[in-house]
Amino acid sequence: MAKYFVADSTPTNASGINIVQSTGGFRADVSNTALFKIGDVVRYYNASNGNTAFGVVYSVSAPSGAGTVFVGYDDRIYTDTINVSGTLTVYQNTYLPSIGVTIDNLQGYTISEELSQAFYSTSYIRYNIEKRYRLIVDNKKRLYLNDFGTLLTQNPLFFVDDCEYENGVAYSISAEERTTEFINNQFKQRVEFRIATK
Repeated sequence: MAKYFVADSTPTNASGINIVQSTGGFRADVSNTALFKIGDVVRYYNASNGNTAFGVVYSVSAPSGAGTVFVGYDDRIYTDTINVSGTLTVYQNTYLPSIGVTIDNLQGYTISEELSQAFYSTSYIRYNIEKRYRLIVDNKKRLYLNDFGTLLTQNPLFFVDDCEYENGVAYSISAEERTTEFINNQFKQRVEFRIATK
């Protein structure tokens, strides 16, 4: 029921085994479930083929020790196959509050898809197709309070909607450029992020 940003300057890695993918989610057996908390962002990565996905933890089978972690993700954007094993990198959702960033009350956002195709010859034979995604934060009047400026300097940065799709989604995002005007410590603008798919 929340939409919030996540960043973590010192993420933790864990090995995931017996990974089972389903629509909008996957579960993985790990040796220490204490590394994972509900609301954390998880990056799945398989070194052998480069397959990648970003998701949000929505359930953990035990508070610590060996167990299973359940992750919701948007398989409509992260289309790589999730294999039976891979590295799980955990970005804790408590990091931004620890440095004073409290933006977690976004009311709305939009995801748009850009499709570009490349052709050759007068027959227009397609040889390449590329999809890009943008996440656009609503144009609501907000207090600045240093939060947004600090937020945009974080790398990596993630956006989470924990009640979207099947079991929540997380996106790796980046603001390519921004221009913000402040009047009485408030700003109003449309903020656009690129969604990284790898």
